[in-house]
Amino acid sequence: MSNFKNLPYDPSRVIVSVGSVAVEGFADGAAIKVSRAEDAVSHKVGMDGRVCTTVSANRTGTITIELLQTSPSNKRLAKLFKIGSKSLMPVTVDISIMDLMQPGSGAEGVQCWLKKVPDFTRGSEAENVTWEFFCEELTIKGSAV
Repeated sequence: MSNFKNLPYDPSRVIVSVGSVAVEGFADGAAIKVSRAEDAVSHKVGMDGRVCTTVSANRTGTITIELLQTSPSNKRLAKLFKIGSKSLMPVTVDISIMDLMQPGSGAEGVQCWLKKVPDFTRGSEAENVTWEFFCEELTIKGSAV
């Protein structure tokens, strides 16, 4: 008999904090994406077939959060990053993502920079607002997959 335990998933139990902002109003689909900047290891194969493996010291990465156009978090994040201010000063924050249904899983970004002000789009239907952050140190924890 397998030791596999079927754990339920509840998207309402995924908690995201960007600095002091508790994020809410996520878009449908894959609204949260956490990615390392590069592979953890790389390989070089010599002409004689010998392999050299290099472990990357790069701990940077990107966190992308998709919100509904009507999410109150858009306004809070805009205020946090001083969007619309004449003196747009870069602000760094820490980002925390936790899946409460799978304790120990999630991600943490340290010294995260807003990569660019989200696009302003309007159309015949509500649009998503994309917030993308560069993290100087990104840790993906637990059962991420």
